[in-house]
Amino acid sequence: MVRYLGERKEARHFDQDPIVIGGCGRSGTTLLLSILAAHPDIYAIPHESVAFVNWEPNIQNSPNAKHPLRPARIDRLYRHLLAKRIPSGNRRWCEKTPRNIHHVENILQYWEEAKFINIIRDPRDVLTSRHHNKPGEYWVSPNRWVKDVSKGLELIDRPRVFTVRYEDLVQNFEPTIRDLCAFLQIECGPEILNWHVHTTVRVNRSWQGKVVKLHANSVEKWKHPEHAERLTQILGDERILDLMERLDYS
Repeated sequence: MVRYLGERKEARHFDQDPIVIGGCGRSGTTLLLSILAAHPDIYAIPHESVAFVNWEPNIQNSPNAKHPLRPARIDRLYRHLLAKRIPSGNRRWCEKTPRNIHHVENILQYWEEAKFINIIRDPRDVLTSRHHNKPGEYWVSPNRWVKDVSKGLELIDRPRVFTVRYEDLVQNFEPTIRDLCAFLQIECGPEILNWHVHTTVRVNRSWQGKVVKLHANSVEKWKHPEHAERLTQILGDERILDLMERLDYS
């Protein structure tokens, strides 16, 4: 019943296919969602629904029944849509779960006009990010970064996939967001250019506070002496060094 009602509400409120965000954790997926949430055309799901990380045979009658697979837990997303009032101007929803990066092919097949955004970040900063609940531990393992980024590189030339660097987003915001808006075929208006004022995603457990204007304080934080041992581990991993070279992170 949740799936049925959710599909009906989705069809009633949204006339464009969705935007889905993925990438390795601690790479800026939440920041990117918050920026896009400021756009008047976009309804942002404020939490990770984890709706697209498991797929099953599509045996029920639905608007997407012609596709062989469907997201097994899309009810997680639909429960949110059913519980919320969707502003009349929102024409598409946007969801971010980092693990979406491993399911892009299914996502783009299920929604034939959907757009996927892959965000990448210097591994030295990703892998020196401390866990917010466990300050003595690092959030992302080297193996996870290698797997997630390698998967993203497989998709870099797909016409419905846009790859953005975290560093460009925070250090060169306006031209980067204009390129992203062009990809999404949305206006780059004052709301998204002043996203920190207009966003509807203002608090997230990934942040150590509330939304603030963009800054580059988290760029090259790996240079702090406290990360010296971790940095030695990172730079001793040939897989990471190879990907850094391919991504031009020197």
